[in-house]
Amino acid sequence: MTRLRLAVGLVALGAIAASCAVGPTSLKARPADLWSVMPSQADVRSLMGDSNWYAGPPSFEVEPLDAGTTPVSEKFGISQAYEHLGSDEKLIARYVLFDKTSSATSTMTDFQTINGTSIGTTPKIGDQVLYYATFAGGGAPYLTRTFVRVGQVVLTLLWTKKDSQITVQQMGKNAKLFADPLRNLSKTHVQLAKVDPSLLPPPGLDITALGSANLPLESFVVMINSGLPGTLLNDLQSMGVTSLAYGDYALNLDTHMEVQTAALRFPSAQAAASFAGVLSPNPPDANGIGSGYIECLASVAFTVAEEGETTLTADLKVDFLRPATPGRLLARGSVRHRTRRLAFCEATVEQGDGKVVAEARAVIAYVRA
Repeated sequence: MTRLRLAVGLVALGAIAASCAVGPTSLKARPADLWSVMPSQADVRSLMGDSNWYAGPPSFEVEPLDAGTTPVSEKFGISQAYEHLGSDEKLIARYVLFDKTSSATSTMTDFQTINGTSIGTTPKIGDQVLYYATFAGGGAPYLTRTFVRVGQVVLTLLWTKKDSQITVQQMGKNAKLFADPLRNLSKTHVQLAKVDPSLLPPPGLDITALGSANLPLESFVVMINSGLPGTLLNDLQSMGVTSLAYGDYALNLDTHMEVQTAALRFPSAQAAASFAGVLSPNPPDANGIGSGYIECLASVAFTVAEEGETTLTADLKVDFLRPATPGRLLARGSVRHRTRRLAFCEATVEQGDGKVVAEARAVIAYVRA
């Protein structure tokens, strides 16, 4: 899916919450239930023994998002990325709930057919587990992929690492943190408070809500792909900002595109407008609102995906070279190289006069849907 990300300085929030709905399944789980068992930022920091891991916002992969390409056996999914400050390392987790256990088992068989023999059979995690490792390039060039089935749920866990000191034991330890909570999913029925509707985009004809959540502030700097997330986080905290209201949507004109929104509370309207002016690629309007978007290039990679494949962003770098001025913008995206498991993509955004205002590069990982 493609993500369109918008950030606006607004108002504050409370504790973590989420809301979204989906049709019934034999497991009777909802997206909010599945997201509630996703490891927290603190959990991942403890796992890695490093406090520099930041959790990004979740993607609520429910209808109508990607409705035209999602297999009918796939009821819904939840994905979330965790990024490491000071390196290019990432953890990307995706849970998918299938209509029945046999569908989940068939998906694991497909993974093995595509990727070959697993590099290990232990540690034994869940009902089935597959381990793979490859060289992907970039600042964290060593990519591991672990697939775990627990009943009707399949976990895909990608881990990019800066060095080759990787063991199957560590891959299993990572997978255990994410897979073990799935054992009790049938008993998980959370009642989470909804995000205040005033903190989310008003209902309209352009987007359809997938889910919403009150998130820690670290999720904001991950969401906007900040090049200096620690510095930005410290600046926001020094201004009294502590959390964000997050909304996840499908774009109605192209439900392959995911729209993510964030609302922050500042101590004053002047502080909010000032921050928007610094952060936004475009100057704030008369209401003090600055806006822009970041293309994750997943849609480019998706155009060369094989049947039954979906994409996850393993690495993304965006350079804003100069402010864009009002008028026509032309975006060009391409897949420069594709291997069996990865696509290396790039994009440019040009003004009508041919001046390049932004450049992006991404590594997209292909996984079986």
